[in-house]
Amino acid sequence: MLSGPSGSGKTTLARIYAQSAMCEAPLPGGSPCGHCGSCGLFVHSANHNFHAVNCGLDGAIDTMRYLIDDAMAVAPMYGRRYVVFFD
Repeated sequence: MLSGPSGSGKTTLARIYAQSAMCEAPLPGGSPCGHCGSCGLFVHSANHNFHAVNCGLDGAIDTMRYLIDDAMAVAPMYGRRYVVFFD
């Protein structure tokens, strides 16, 4: 859980962490490699294993039902896991 004033980098940090967690070949320090399929898709905002949910705009409960029942019902396309970010 991250907290802080608007513009302090919470979302940026969460996205970096998510990319690192989904990377198929992380660097020794844990940073994302930036070259694998998962990293390539993440950089272009096309990684279907990463889901950002804006709780202020989206219905968080309905969105979670969709993610669990549909979007995350099968194994991830790239990498080993899904990441859901609640903003």
